[in-house]
This record gives sequence, structure tokens and C-alpha cells, in this order.
Amino acid sequence: MTYPNGADQFYLENQYLLLAFVVIIPIVFELSNKIEKPYLQIGLLTLICSLGCVRIIIAAPTYTNRLNWNQQLLSKTENAAHKKLIISSKKVPKDILMMTWSTSYEIWLLSTIETNNSRSIIIEETENEFDNALSSNKSFFTKWGYFDYGDLNKKYFHFHDTTNYIKVE
Repeated sequence: MTYPNGADQFYLENQYLLLAFVVIIPIVFELSNKIEKPYLQIGLLTLICSLGCVRIIIAAPTYTNRLNWNQQLLSKTENAAHKKLIISSKKVPKDILMMTWSTSYEIWLLSTIETNNSRSIIIEETENEFDNALSSNKSFFTKWGYFDYGDLNKKYFHFHDTTNYIKVE
């Protein structure tokens, strides 16, 4: 996969964190030993923390929109007869989700936190990608594989729905 115009901030965000710890933190400690005046040390630390906060504020709308879309999806399907859904990527806003591989995990976590009942919704990138899930009633399907309910930690996974997955048309 190539990014002719550069990669999205959304994709690179997790890689910046590693860069900060590996490069910036040692530099700060080195500089703080060379700066003799305490108010300059505090000023440097304040500047770095402020820049981090600015970066978080700039990135927040992307993550907030994604979270809001997931919450709306859970609300819209809350009273549906089937709660285990396979949704075509053609039916989801790519500009908000950007990458759909993590949606099943996000839906699981969000539904468990908000309702104490884990939901399973997956977005398929290619047609019939998850047809093997249609006959499964006790498995959590993700882009990277499926997990039987019995193998999942009950503390975090509260799957009670034993109906089959259905495709949303």
C-alpha cells in the first residue's frame, strides 16, 4: 500500500509515540542536566508538554468522529433482531473510519463499556470475506481471525448472543 500524498495522521499517530520516547525523552534529560537555571528547566518541560497537548487537540476530531460513528451504529442496531452483523465497506463512511480492520474490536470494547454486553459487528472490505461467519453463533470474528466465546476471558468479553451473523444489505 502506498501513500502518494503521504500517510494520514491517523495512521502515523501510534508511531509518533514511540519516536517521542526513544528520541525526545533522552534529549530532554540531557538538556535538563546542562541547563543550570531551574526556571529554564521548568520552561523546557512546559514547552514540550504544551506541544504534546496541541498535537492531541489537533488530532482529537478524527478520533472523536470515529467514536461517534461507532456509538451511532450501536444505537441504531440496539433493538435489531440480530445483533451480530457483517457490514459491507461500501455502506460505511471511509472518510470517518479510514481503516476498518479495527472496527470489530472498537465495537466490542465500546459496547462492553457502555452496556456491559459485548456486540460483534465486522466490516468486510471484499465481498463474501466473512461468509464463514454466517453459520457461526458462538464466535467473535475479526479481520485477523475468529475466537470462540469459550476461549475469551469472561472479565472482558460479555458475549451472550448465540444467534448467527447476518449481512446488512
